[in-house]
Amino acid sequence: MRGYSALVMLQSVTSLAHSWVEELTAIGRNGTQIGNAGFARGNVARTDPQFTGDVMTHLLPPNTRPVDVGILASDLMCSQTQMPSNQSTSNPRLQVTRDATEIVFWYEENGHVTLPQIPVGKPLNRGTIYIYGTQNATSEERFNGIHKVWNASGTGGDRHGKLLATFDFDDGYCYQINDGAISRSRQQQYPHQPQPPMGADRWCRNILSVPGDAQQMYTFYWVWDWLTAANVDPDLPSGKTEIYTTCIDVDFI
Repeated sequence: MRGYSALVMLQSVTSLAHSWVEELTAIGRNGTQIGNAGFARGNVARTDPQFTGDVMTHLLPPNTRPVDVGILASDLMCSQTQMPSNQSTSNPRLQVTRDATEIVFWYEENGHVTLPQIPVGKPLNRGTIYIYGTQNATSEERFNGIHKVWNASGTGGDRHGKLLATFDFDDGYCYQINDGAISRSRQQQYPHQPQPPMGADRWCRNILSVPGDAQQMYTFYWVWDWLTAANVDPDLPSGKTEIYTTCIDVDFI
């Protein structure tokens, strides 16, 4: 039964879900949460009848494009549902007060950490998260003009944003409940009491220091770079670029 359960879970992971920022929380100097959680632009909660994984997934390059074409100069950083100011009243922006020192970006690992065999050719850290920030977001942000172009000093590319931090996708603690060895081990090491909105799974997190120059409405671009290496998957001899983005506005008050 264990082998069968793992097989079923592997199949569901490859066909179902990828990852995006589920919610954000602000943390104060004493390590506790300040205020309510906030959400990405155009967020659709998992409890919403309109929810599907595709609604929140912005994949570059899209699956409809030949693998060898890759990302185009015209590709936007944000999906059409995550354009500036597209914020639902039921999923508001995070409010960050002056007492906050950190912002936590929460996301599901969806088996990408705990079932590393599928798909083959992925990095050991399960990919790298890049978080970029700008005070001057536009609806025409081109992906190739930001990713690995904006730098920490703010002098890269068009200079209206910067790289704030990078993280391993696997934070070392998170897990999806499944029959994989990593999940079973982490369930014992890091028990999690099921509660909404996480449920039984333990979400991954990126903990970002509050940008010193952020004020009023500030925009974050969360980019998960999940490259498939060349010469591992026989169907992808040249490897594959696979990147997911979430676009987020936050109010600094």
